Amino acid sequence: VPRPARILSEFAAIIVIILFLLIKQAYYSEKEAPKNFIFPISLFIISMFLSTIVTNFYHNQSYLLSIWISRGIFFYFLYFLLHAYKFEKKQLEKIIINIGLITIGLYYIQTILYPMQLFDVRMTIDRGTLRLFIPSMGFTIIAYFYYLNKFFKNNKPVDIIIALLCYSIFILQATRQLIASLALLTIINLFRSKQVKSRFFLVIFILIGMVAMFFIFFELFMEMFSVSHEQTGGETESPRIKAIRYFLSEFFPSDLAYVLGNGEGHQASPYGMKLLGLQLLRGYYLSDIGLIGDYVRYGAVFVLAAFIMLFKLIAIKIDPEYEYLRYYVFLQLFTIVTGKGIFGVPDLVIILIAYMFDLGNCEYIRGKKKINSP
Repeated sequence: VPRPARILSEFAAIIVIILFLLIKQAYYSEKEAPKNFIFPISLFIISMFLSTIVTNFYHNQSYLLSIWISRGIFFYFLYFLLHAYKFEKKQLEKIIINIGLITIGLYYIQTILYPMQLFDVRMTIDRGTLRLFIPSMGFTIIAYFYYLNKFFKNNKPVDIIIALLCYSIFILQATRQLIASLALLTIINLFRSKQVKSRFFLVIFILIGMVAMFFIFFELFMEMFSVSHEQTGGETESPRIKAIRYFLSEFFPSDLAYVLGNGEGHQASPYGMKLLGLQLLRGYYLSDIGLIGDYVRYGAVFVLAAFIMLFKLIAIKIDPEYEYLRYYVFLQLFTIVTGKGIFGVPDLVIILIAYMFDLGNCEYIRGKKKINSP
């Protein structure tokens, strides 16, 4: 999809979301499920507007341009739209899983056809592989835990095969902390699941699958081990460490920016061109330093909202059928300063999970009432 068409489609989607919300509020007044995430989501939106003050006064970028380039924040209104129109769990689950599986196919097609470029995404040859950063890979992570838990419940080989297929694209991407985090969460999931009847059998089965994956991608793993050895041995310093040091010590133009953030940069302004230069010349990407990158953009209030959001996502009581979604949240904690930053983009998966956890919380409360009723 050409970049102008993609930008217009994003803008159109935001307009549609807000329009349908206004229609719902004006003409319908039905009881909705409790919204447990209003406070942090409201802070995310407010923080974006506050950051434009610094962008205007210290980076010479207009308010309108700053709001336009940060338009992704308006996708948080999707949370309210889902509540307003009462989307069902099964409906959303089917959408998430299907997008996750389609992403696998697209990933392998792009890998086979390279250097022909099908997608306008970050794409580099590194660590002995083609590293693709397709935005919808978050849905594939959900699909992985969905089929993994189906396997725990039903012990059908097809479910673990699909789960390993999901896992394979993250191995191809060669992102070490993601591969390790998913492996650790798989083990945690195995021992937390109440559906597993024979943990010993499943441990052996999963280990066999992971060993098979290791030998299939043997050369790729060797490349990753080599990179890790160079960085831990002091021969080279991680680009992320350099980026974090620079952005936190040299980048902020004033004390106010440490509170409100610097805002997002548009390449039609000197600020946006400065960020682009840091990416091209030094390899410093705000998208590489997770929540720190969100802090640089949107400030301390935004980070506070992120921690509140994560705490609520982890602590909220939900029906067991929704529990597999929680592992995506755990993953964000593991990669909180090394991932792309899930709140400043924002990550649609997190918004969908927040809404589904509201539904899961309602089902949990109803279940408790049934148990306690005489």
